[in-house]
Amino acid sequence: MDRVTALFVDGRDAAAATSGGAPAALGGSPMKGGSTWGTLASGVAIALVLRGVHASIFAYGGAWVIGAVVGGAAVFAWQSWRRARRLGVVPAASPAAGSYSR
Repeated sequence: MDRVTALFVDGRDAAAATSGGAPAALGGSPMKGGSTWGTLASGVAIALVLRGVHASIFAYGGAWVIGAVVGGAAVFAWQSWRRARRLGVVPAASPAAGSYSR
């Protein structure tokens, strides 16, 4: 029996090893297996805010949405570039650069 199979022989082991990331990230409790009141309250608050600004989200041809998406991507790219520079990571050659053959 290989190592991965040995880890997941019992279904409970597999469930314990793979669950808990999303509920923990959302403020839930993976140990209880359910959501917390805080998660529910934040979901309701977000829904109310979005309901209040719904008409203006796509105003001006969706400029706010486009700006948020492009701006968010630019921030992530900048952070990635800074991290790579700090760690001294050399980016791998991309297929767009013609560094691979078919």
